Amino acid sequence: KTGVANTLNNIGEIYKKQGKYPEAMDYYSRSLELKKELKNKSGMANTLSNIGDVFALKLEYKEALNYYNQSLLLLKELDDKDGKATVNDNIGAVYFKMRQYVPAIEYLKTGLQLAIDIGSTEEQRKAYIWLSQIYEKLGDYKKANEYIKQNALIRDSLLNQQNNKQITEIQEVQ
Repeated sequence: KTGVANTLNNIGEIYKKQGKYPEAMDYYSRSLELKKELKNKSGMANTLSNIGDVFALKLEYKEALNYYNQSLLLLKELDDKDGKATVNDNIGAVYFKMRQYVPAIEYLKTGLQLAIDIGSTEEQRKAYIWLSQIYEKLGDYKKANEYIKQNALIRDSLLNQQNNKQITEIQEVQ
């Protein structure tokens, strides 16, 4: 049953990426039901977050927040820092889109700190980009610029790592 639940979730992901939201929701719902039967809290949190993504893409922000918050509760229970970083960033992004900048900042800063703690550069970059956009909207260009610079530092660091890896591989071939 675990394999079936994961497969249903993955099919939902494919439909989500194709913009076929009713189909995605159908597969996510079926996956979620199986994960509930199995008492698979980690899987449930993941699927709830995916359902939140679909509602966010459909601009149904209150529903997105509902599912993200359900996911976050399970992730807190599991102490899944990676999951919490992602979902906090997603909640912050939704609040940004709703022009509710105070809660957006709170969630994004929480997600950012978690991402820093676990070394997730992807989540750090997402948080920095959203925070820079929020502070730009608030007219605090100094803070917006600070977050843009932090994002650029991570991006440049990742590019340097990638370039060094390629150089090493070339040298090994010679």
